[in-house]
Amino acid sequence: MQLNISHHGDVTVIDVETQPRSEDLDTLVKRVLNFCRGGHRKFILNLRGLERLSSTDIAALVNINDTCKEHGAKLILCQLQPKINYVLEITNLRSFFEVADSFSSAVALLGGASAAQVAVERAAPVAAREAERRAAQMAEKFIGAVARSRLHLRILQLLESRRLDILSPDSLRQSTGEPEEKLMPVIRDLVSLAIVREVGARTWNYAPSPERAREIRQFLDLWNSPRHHSAILAKLLKAEGATS
Repeated sequence: MQLNISHHGDVTVIDVETQPRSEDLDTLVKRVLNFCRGGHRKFILNLRGLERLSSTDIAALVNINDTCKEHGAKLILCQLQPKINYVLEITNLRSFFEVADSFSSAVALLGGASAAQVAVERAAPVAAREAERRAAQMAEKFIGAVARSRLHLRILQLLESRRLDILSPDSLRQSTGEPEEKLMPVIRDLVSLAIVREVGARTWNYAPSPERAREIRQFLDLWNSPRHHSAILAKLLKAEGATS
C-alpha cells in the first residue's frame, strides 16, 4: 500500500494512494493510536486510493474513528470514491463518520488549519510528480514481467473482467479474433507466471495469487486512466518491437 503520513501545523494528513491490504489497515489503526497518545488531535484521512471496502476494512475505519473520539481527536474522511460512499450508505455508516468531498473541505471542517492547507497545496505538485513516477515504474515493471504485448493485455482484460471463465484457444480466438499460433505463446506465458492453470485438455482457468491479482488490477486501472494510457501504450509498442 502507498501510504503517506505528514504533519502540517496541528493537522495529521494520512493519504491512502492505493488499495490497502487488511494488515496495512491494522498497522494504520496502531499508528493513529500512537499519534493520539502523542497529543495529535486533528486528522484527515484521504481515501482517494481506496477502491473496495471489505468488512475488515470497515472494521478498521470504525476502529480508527473510535480511537480518535476516545482521545478527543477529530477525524475527517475525504475524497471517497462513489462506490465507497455507496457501501457506507447501505451499511448505515455514512453518518457515523465525518466526511468531506475534497481535501480543502476537510481542512475547513477541522477549523484553524490554514497552515495545513498552505503546506499541502505547496506539496501537491511534488506529490503528484512522485505519484506519476511510481505509476510509470510500476507499469514498466509489469510490462517487462507480465503484459509483454497488447495481446497479453487484451487477454488479461478478458480474464479480469470474468468475460472468460474457462480459457481455451477456441474461446480466445472468438474473443480476440487472433489465430491460435499467436494465442498459444501468450497462454504459455500466463501458465509460466501462474496466472492461469490447466484444468483440462487445452483448457485453463484464471487463478492468480492475491498479490498477482492486485498487480493486474492496478495495471489495468493505469491502462484505463486517460492520464497514463498513452504512456503505457508506447511502452507496450516498444516491448513488442524489442521482441519481434
